[in-house]
Amino acid sequence: MSRAGVDKDHAERCLGHVIPGVRGVYDRHEYHSEKQQAYEALAALVDRIVTGTQAGVVQLKRKR
Repeated sequence: MSRAGVDKDHAERCLGHVIPGVRGVYDRHEYHSEKQQAYEALAALVDRIVTGTQAGVVQLKRKR
């Protein structure tokens, strides 16, 4: 998610990691819109990689 430009705190929440300390106890915001943006950024990155439009990605030909 870092490669997709996702904030590390939002990535941790997307992955379901427990946030430690006082923030983990008292910050009860659900972060729905932030998670949605993170997943969309990750999906866009995966799409660029799969379709070959990501810089530096060369599509290889398959042997038949």
